[in-house]
Amino acid sequence: MRGTASLTPNQERVIAALLQGSSIVDAARACKVNESTVHRWFKDALFQQEYDAARKRLLSHSLTSLQLKFNKAVQTLDRHMSAQLTIPRDQVEAAKTVINTTIQTAQLVERIAELEATLAEQEQNRMYTVTFDLRLLKPDERAELEELNDRVAARQQARI
Repeated sequence: MRGTASLTPNQERVIAALLQGSSIVDAARACKVNESTVHRWFKDALFQQEYDAARKRLLSHSLTSLQLKFNKAVQTLDRHMSAQLTIPRDQVEAAKTVINTTIQTAQLVERIAELEATLAEQEQNRMYTVTFDLRLLKPDERAELEELNDRVAARQQARI
């Protein structure tokens, strides 16, 4: 593992190429890096973390850009829905677009809320869950853990 917590210029160029839509093969070729090297970089936690962070920044920037255009788009649709010179077919299409987009957005917001609630519940459950790799325990420790697990299971069964 590297002593510094930063990427090499080649790694940064590969990430930039990938974020522009290049495949790994094309990004490697464009940056004059061996494709197997790029695949190896993806196994490196720092590279993966930086790539994920760069993707999130790009997505955030794109969403901000769309949000800035949202009001203008709605105003355009509104203008076409009520304009005297807009033919009725186009007015109907504008209205359908507003309705469908509103419904899809509401469904998406609802789904996001459900996912956030699920994640919060999973995180809460994870706080109370202990996981052991039984292969790392000595036989007497494993027996002790199994006994404890049996007692907890019996207590849960008694509650049912």
